[in-house]
Amino acid sequence: MASGSKPSAGSTGNLFLDSLPPESANRILPNLDLIEAKTGAIITPAGADVESAIFPIGAVISVVCKLLDGREAEVSLVGREGVYGLPLALGNATSVSEAVVQIPNSMWRMTGTAFVDCMQEDRVFFKRVLSFVQVTLESTAQFSACNRLHPTNERCARWLLMAHDRVPGNEIFLTHEYLATMLGVRRPGVSIAAAALDEAGFIEYRRGRIVVKNRRGLESASCECYGIANESLDRLLGYDVRKRSVPTNGLVEALVGHENNHP
Repeated sequence: MASGSKPSAGSTGNLFLDSLPPESANRILPNLDLIEAKTGAIITPAGADVESAIFPIGAVISVVCKLLDGREAEVSLVGREGVYGLPLALGNATSVSEAVVQIPNSMWRMTGTAFVDCMQEDRVFFKRVLSFVQVTLESTAQFSACNRLHPTNERCARWLLMAHDRVPGNEIFLTHEYLATMLGVRRPGVSIAAAALDEAGFIEYRRGRIVVKNRRGLESASCECYGIANESLDRLLGYDVRKRSVPTNGLVEALVGHENNHP
């Protein structure tokens, strides 16, 4: 990870930071350093203390729960909508899960000490951080039910939408193996789900590179959990991470008609 320059108010690239009022931004932003992270970089190992608060710009961080038998699954995801490092906000820095860079790009980093100090000194920042804690708790609860009750294809579409919202452009660099880990399923299940989305024209998948081609189509293939999670973010923090710039090409209507004819 390489360090870089300081951010300016309202243009950090992180929605959480950019939503802060000027007085809070002027207090928080001088404590940030720009870093670049590669895929697979460990932010916090399981069982270790969280040392920094991270505000992603185009990077995506996965918080992964690892079981004793070696299996693992993603329990939360943080991108440009928020901040990683919430154990610091709750007064216990130890993380039982591993935080790993899933999609590489830039992020802002603040030392854990500075993060806690800013929460104590700035009431608005304190309340905003706690609001994001609630967003995370609500989303984790929603996705726990999703992972138990919804089929892999819907969950795959939901996860790709979340990743697409958090990366620049329409490309997501991710292997089937890693996506399977994120969803907590076997690789063949992800391969079948991704192939169906590819065949429908919603995405294009080639050797670790996924391109979102039909945003509305991908939304139609997702379960309701995607929308519910975003509504929580909007309700509690007042902004929306969703992209709406990918045009439809008519495949949505064709797919819906096909599904209506095959109950």
